Amino acid sequence: NLNFTEAGSVPLCGLTALSALKAVGAPWRSGATVVVLGATGGVGSLAVQIAKALGATRLIATASGSKADFVKSLGADEVIDYHTEQWFNSTLIADKSVDAVLDTVLQPGTGDRAYSKLKNGGGFVTLCTGIPSCGAPLPSLRSILTRPSVRYTALRCMSPPTGDCATVENLNELHDLAEAGRLRAQVQQTFKLEDIQAALARFKSGHMTGKIGLTMQDKEEILV
Repeated sequence: NLNFTEAGSVPLCGLTALSALKAVGAPWRSGATVVVLGATGGVGSLAVQIAKALGATRLIATASGSKADFVKSLGADEVIDYHTEQWFNSTLIADKSVDAVLDTVLQPGTGDRAYSKLKNGGGFVTLCTGIPSCGAPLPSLRSILTRPSVRYTALRCMSPPTGDCATVENLNELHDLAEAGRLRAQVQQTFKLEDIQAALARFKSGHMTGKIGLTMQDKEEILV
């Protein structure tokens, strides 16, 4: 169900999204309210789809208002425009009302804000930003001690024996979701290989929807 460019765009972001959701309780057998922060990027756009496929019954996502329809097409039930609203405002998401928060935006303070929204037994997962130190916006010690039943994870997608993110089993799970029509790759723009500098410039400019692809020799394609 995917061409070469689409298939190339899935593995790293898809494995990251799948492992992050598993870290906070997926699959959910009895439904769940899940928040995805940053739903238009490579990880976020796949995370919305995977969360719905794995049992999320209420999916709240953050994105710019201009991309709300796109995010809803992925499966989001509600979209919060981060240009005009703060997702952690209690009028938008009540305290202790969600089961999982997946953070791909990585703003300071996100861990503590997520903890205030999570139910007892809920989970917060964020992504590492650097090597060797993680640099993710983790909850404060006060939040951790005050809410001991809430779990948190800072994820860097690694293969065994270092980690259990990039595994054959997880790749097969992504394959099955794609073949079932429950996971669509999001490639915003494709460049020829000789235009790689333009592709990198577009990537660095930010505000991507999904991924950028490179084409090689007309029919061979590779992802950056």
